[in-house]
Formats: sequence, structure tokens, C-alpha cells
Amino acid sequence: MEFLKRNMFFIIIVIVAVLMISSFNSPKEWLLNLIYSMPGIIIAISFREFGHALASHMLGDPTPSRNGRLTLNPLVHIDLIGILILAIAGFGWGKSVETDSSYYMNRKAGTIIVSFAGILMNLLVAIVFSFVLKFLYPLLEENIESYGSIIYTIILSIIFINIVLMIFHLLPIPPLDGFDIVAEVFNLKGTELYNNLYRFSFFIMMFLIAMRVFSRIITPIAYKILGLLQYYIIF
Repeated sequence: MEFLKRNMFFIIIVIVAVLMISSFNSPKEWLLNLIYSMPGIIIAISFREFGHALASHMLGDPTPSRNGRLTLNPLVHIDLIGILILAIAGFGWGKSVETDSSYYMNRKAGTIIVSFAGILMNLLVAIVFSFVLKFLYPLLEENIESYGSIIYTIILSIIFINIVLMIFHLLPIPPLDGFDIVAEVFNLKGTELYNNLYRFSFFIMMFLIAMRVFSRIITPIAYKILGLLQYYIIF
């Protein structure tokens, strides 16, 4: 099973990476896009994991603090392989925050809050950077021929990547936050359905990625939300 997983994972990474790179006009354009995207990827993962850690800590769980996760330091939250694959193939991961729900006064409510915390943190980051872009826009527009366009692209990428990560983790698919929320709301933990979905979660995720289902669902919604932020905040 592990051998099959490793080979399938590698094949899908290569396929998705080739499709992603071929969608650009040239390798140089792809490389520039990768460079401009990296700050957004690092910020999105770091704030998301910090959100989980902070929420669990505030609910009485000392585990994140013990493990040094109550920080925005990217080095604590970033998985090098996960972020590399995310940059190249468009999907990846950070270091998951370990929590202990037995410390919560209400385990069910606490688990839902912690799951939502990362999602809400990504939304908050997108909104904050929308205001940053709003205030910087006049200066960037004046210097559009030099550094203005680069900074504009980077900040817009930060906003968009946080929106994408927020939507992605709302999906009710294991091991995403959306699934944890649904499992708690409908008391699925321990059921045969819950165990089977987690058992085959890798293959489900790889199939959806290979079929580009996520990009077909997430990208249009993300652009809609970005458009709203641009309309109501940025411009």
C-alpha cells in the first residue's frame, strides 16, 4: 500500500506540475510567478497553522505551546517538501498543529472552533492585505514601471493564495478542516463511514487533484471573493 501511495503521489505531482508549467507562455514566466507566489504561500500556511495553535491554546490546551507552535515564525510551520510541492504543483501542506481536545470544556465545540480558526485566519489575512494594497496603491501606481508592479503582484498573490487556502480547507474531505467540522456536527467520528473515508483519503485526494476537480471548484470561487475585496476595499 505504501509503495502504491508513493508511486501514485510522484506520478500525480509530475503530471500536475507539467500541466501547470505548460499553462504559462514560457518557463521564465512560470519561474517569476513562482517567485511572486512564495511570500503568499509562506504567509498563508504560517498564519493558518498559528490560528489552529492559538485557538486550541485559548481553549485551555497547552499542547501547541509545549510544541512551540504559538508563533508566526514560518520555520516552525513550514514543511520544506510540502511547500516545494505546493509551489511547483499547486498543492502541498504545512506541519499540522498537534492539539488535545480533552482539555476543552466542550470537546465537540472546541474541535469545531479550532478547525474553523485556520480558515478564519486565512480570511483575515486576505482582508488585512486588501487594506494594505488599498493604501499602497497610489504609490505603486506612480512607480508602476519600476518596483510598483512587482509589489502589487506579490500583495495580490498573498490575498489570492489565502482565499484559495481558505476555500480548500472548507471542503468536507479528509483530512481537511471542513471534514473535521462536518464529522463533529454530524457525530461521524468512530463510525464506519468516517473510518473508511480516512482510510482511503489519500486515494480520494489524489484522484481529485489528478482530475483537477479542486481547481475547477476553488479557482472560480476564489476569483469571485477576490473581486469582492477589490470592489469593496482595494479600489
